[in-house]
Amino acid sequence: MPKKDKTLETCRAEIDAIDNSILELLAKRVQVVREVGEIKNADTKGKKSARKSIIRPGREAEMVRRIARQKNENLPHAAALAQMWRLIIASAVTIEEGNARVVTLSTDTNRECYWLAREYFGAFTPMHEKATVAEVVQDVVECRATVGVLPLWDRSGPRPWWSRIEGDDTHDMPRIFARLPFIQMARSSKAPLVAIGYVDPEETGEDESLWVIRAEEKVQFSLLDPLLEAAGLDYVHLETCRVLGVPNTHHYLIEINGFAGGEDPRLRKFLDKARRKFDALVLPISAHYLGSYAVPILFEREAAEET
Repeated sequence: MPKKDKTLETCRAEIDAIDNSILELLAKRVQVVREVGEIKNADTKGKKSARKSIIRPGREAEMVRRIARQKNENLPHAAALAQMWRLIIASAVTIEEGNARVVTLSTDTNRECYWLAREYFGAFTPMHEKATVAEVVQDVVECRATVGVLPLWDRSGPRPWWSRIEGDDTHDMPRIFARLPFIQMARSSKAPLVAIGYVDPEETGEDESLWVIRAEEKVQFSLLDPLLEAAGLDYVHLETCRVLGVPNTHHYLIEINGFAGGEDPRLRKFLDKARRKFDALVLPISAHYLGSYAVPILFEREAAEET
């Protein structure tokens, strides 16, 4: 119940004053963001690749998770708070990055990538829609875009798009660094959407990692499965495919539970065992890191309790 000495006008004036305070705090936050950018530029001067974005996906995920965990009887909707902070973070990244540009896959019947990219990176970040996954990946690889957003699975072409960023592990390549939407209100069976860019994936404690294993076609995945388990990897086999231009080879896409970066010792252990076991085959077995991302926040329970 409102206090007896308060009127509608005094309440509105109080709201305006609070809004002004919020604006002042946001301005202070932006100033600190700029200082962070200056410190990072100074620390990495001469070391950082010119292609690298300043996006810190792990740090961003941890900030949103921290806000979503806050308990306040006057702020009961954690999902709404998480969305607000995601917008604040996106604004800060745009300020710090300066010339960020996002490309998304869009078709005549599906613009989901575009809308979820706007939600994650902010409506004020320049967005450009492309008709094919090849165009999205090409723009990112050639640095015409900072970030690309597209489905992890796409069978519209003769080769999976992620084969473009497997590389040979000696060249700087874009990485998968986020899964969209990060803030989810319900579980979905749709193909996951991912963000790629010259961004370093970061461990947050709740992560998933994507790798591709290349093996001679005679080496079925069922033969590799026990070796992966013996190496201590908790994973799901997502897809098996061939890649145009790489004959007699299967590409096995796997999702590892947890953070497994490019130098993960478990993958080295797996490769050592696999190569010893199948050393009679002509083509060596190899593993290629695609990236890692923070597991999205699911508010399914919260939504169910409110209905």
